[in-house]
Amino acid sequence: MDDIIDFVNDLDNIKTHTVSLIRGDVSNGSMKNVEMEIYHKTIRKLEENLKKKIARTYRFRGGRLKAAQDILQRRLIYETRVQKRQLIPCFAGRLNLVLTETGALYPCESFDKKMGNVRDHGYDIKRLLKSEQARKVLGEIRENKCYCTHECYLMTNIIFNASTYPSLIKEYIQL
Repeated sequence: MDDIIDFVNDLDNIKTHTVSLIRGDVSNGSMKNVEMEIYHKTIRKLEENLKKKIARTYRFRGGRLKAAQDILQRRLIYETRVQKRQLIPCFAGRLNLVLTETGALYPCESFDKKMGNVRDHGYDIKRLLKSEQARKVLGEIRENKCYCTHECYLMTNIIFNASTYPSLIKEYIQL
């Protein structure tokens, strides 16, 4: 992994890069058997490269803040996978939604509980979200404290959770 990271860092047109844990349905389930200590070592190298200015950060206003969020996010992904529990509240179904081509609405891509279908609610997502089924699914997320390593959802969970701000600011300052 170190060699891959170094190789990608040396590519001329690459501004930033990351690693992700495999998730979802895959043809070969053994691919999900990730050695978490190798993943941990890899994310530490990505973090060190950012902090030592070996790796580039995003080139937009707030790019350093996004890089800080990436560091915190990868750390939370690692800890979530190792501890097998929710570490910060999940906003799936409240701030993020998945709408399929058939109109089915889900709180996230890795959740199998359908909140409803927009077609049955006059294509009004707000109305669907007030339905009994949607409230039930959201309640299950809160009560069961579901957890995952989905990067997009963890990004939302970090950005919209004030309890993560001290860690986020700490990482930002170190960049």
